[in-house]
Amino acid sequence: MDRYFYFRTVSTLGDDDDSNDSLLVPVDKIISFQVAGDNIVTVFYEPVTFIETSNGPINTQQTDITTKGSSGHRVVKALCEATNEGPHSDGIVTIADDVTGTYLTGDITACGSIVNTSLLADQGA
Repeated sequence: MDRYFYFRTVSTLGDDDDSNDSLLVPVDKIISFQVAGDNIVTVFYEPVTFIETSNGPINTQQTDITTKGSSGHRVVKALCEATNEGPHSDGIVTIADDVTGTYLTGDITACGSIVNTSLLADQGA
């Protein structure tokens, strides 16, 4: 069974209506985790969402997670454990859901952002 990480960065269901609001990432597309500051851990992954806009295609490639204080190393450890743990009943691991307040670990306080970056023309766009 395939497994997925779920992220949602809005506080109400009614606001979950944009490509920057929620994302389901196949675990096998995860590239790395980075402690990006005192209270940010960034999850990098291979392109999973391509959206055609008037400015060209957009590639979703990272999600920032807000953490408590300097707990980034504990959050990275929890993410690694979730990446390597066995299958779940539905294959989905909620990492950060700001609507339900569900987080992988108590050190996560919010889904900071889902970042979309424009593709360069020579990247196959």
